[in-house]
Amino acid sequence: MNPAYVPLISAFVGAAIGSLSSIAVILVQAKVGERRERLRQAAQLAMEEYKTQISNAGHGIGVYPFSTFLHHHLAIQTAIEENDLTPERLRKIAADDETLVEVVMDLDRQWREKMRQKRAPAR
Repeated sequence: MNPAYVPLISAFVGAAIGSLSSIAVILVQAKVGERRERLRQAAQLAMEEYKTQISNAGHGIGVYPFSTFLHHHLAIQTAIEENDLTPERLRKIAADDETLVEVVMDLDRQWREKMRQKRAPAR
């Protein structure tokens, strides 16, 4: 190989490495941006559904916490993104939603019991 070409080849290799690192950073940033946008959209949808539930709930009827609505909308968006919005996937999402609601209700019962015990007069 002609020694005159060595600096030229080194320059091309350096440029290729620099370009690859820039491309990798762009891809990572795009992925993070997509995730942030998906979270924002899910949060907006969940908030609108939450507001609707609150406005339509009768007196004395509780509404599940916002986190349950957010969980549901994130799961639906993930299924759509993965092109897997099938009846089986919807059943799994519904089952996960139900499990989450049961946990939230259990935590609420525990908290209310704890508050009731604190308010109860000591004997």
